[in-house]
Amino acid sequence: MVLGCSLGKLQSLFVCRQCGFCCLHGGQIELTRPEVCAIAEYFECSPDDKSRIPVTEKPDTPGWYTIDLTAPCFFLDKATMECIIQEVKPYWCREYPFRLHELGLCGWFDVIMCPEAREMLDNHFGVIR
Repeated sequence: MVLGCSLGKLQSLFVCRQCGFCCLHGGQIELTRPEVCAIAEYFECSPDDKSRIPVTEKPDTPGWYTIDLTAPCFFLDKATMECIIQEVKPYWCREYPFRLHELGLCGWFDVIMCPEAREMLDNHFGVIR
């Protein structure tokens, strides 16, 4: 518990604005093989199609992958600033920002770079601008 409420509670209240800001800055997003396969099915391609799904299996963690192009995220449409895999985006993306922080997978800077998360924290602490 932090901030007078759990990060899980904040995450449950979090509604992504789909502004693309977190994707623009990127990160070391990890995906499971089933998530890679879900993206492949969404794109109607092979999970091994590096031109559509540029991921690399982690040598120390078989079955886990990282996105090769991370900043901006490969899956960010740079013209519209929208996630092109929104419907099948990985767990790490779905659980950003508060739950990811709670799990130790991102820092506070990563949380507050999100405009929605920053507004939620400002409201929580009663910050007046």
